[in-house]
Amino acid sequence: MYALHHIGYWVDDLDAAMKQWSRDLDVGPFSVIEHIAFEQFVLAAGGFNSGAIELDSHWVTHDRVLGLPLRGVPASGEPRFVGDYLAEQPMSRVGIAVDAELRAEGADNVLVAGAALPGAVPWREGSGEGIALASGYRAAQLVLAESGAPAGAAA
Repeated sequence: MYALHHIGYWVDDLDAAMKQWSRDLDVGPFSVIEHIAFEQFVLAAGGFNSGAIELDSHWVTHDRVLGLPLRGVPASGEPRFVGDYLAEQPMSRVGIAVDAELRAEGADNVLVAGAALPGAVPWREGSGEGIALASGYRAAQLVLAESGAPAGAAA
């Protein structure tokens, strides 16, 4: 198991990259932070709808944010989708594999919240906001507990 300590984009020539982004994407000016270290990270990037989990052109499903393992992916040879558009799709329950404490499998300091969690079909169940709030609150409690915050500290 590894611990995630840094996140961001790496480029070979930062000045050239910022000039290109400003010119081509009309974004900027930029503030550059050389290094941000953290002890806990909460991944709440969403699932398929947000693009955080992707099914590529080779029918391989993966987490695009941190490359974490997924749970709920149909086995090879099993259907990923069914013909009825409004039916529950086999891929709809895919999410980041977590343990009972919302810790991502394979990264001991990454907690997962919201639509990135496996198992639910929020659009069908009407449970998206509830899952996001409950899991986000629980992730905050776990981060506070590990940081040594006093019991009852606001999450």
